[in-house]
Amino acid sequence: PEGLIGDEDGRGDEDPLVAAGRELEEETGYRAAVLEDLGCFWSSPGMVSESFTLVRARDLAKVGAGGGVGEENITVHRVPLADIRSFIDAKRADGCGIDVRMLLLLGQNILAGE
Repeated sequence: PEGLIGDEDGRGDEDPLVAAGRELEEETGYRAAVLEDLGCFWSSPGMVSESFTLVRARDLAKVGAGGGVGEENITVHRVPLADIRSFIDAKRADGCGIDVRMLLLLGQNILAGE
């Protein structure tokens, strides 16, 4: 899941971990007992000023259906971590857009051992 800080009234100073927890629950239906800040990264340094905070969520509990808010219409896929690489490969072969951050998570073994 991903989201913006400051895109809603009254949330301009929202802490990145609070925003990540909120977005996780809204978009996936899961709540994390632990949110870990893995650092700030830039999508394309030198080209754009956009950055993001990468957050690891641990000890998840299903608390809702997910799918987003308003007109987001997000389809939630629950995939075992052992199958994530083949799931991504299959979705790419189907022409689905895959966020480049998945390469970061897989390439740096951030998902390993979860």
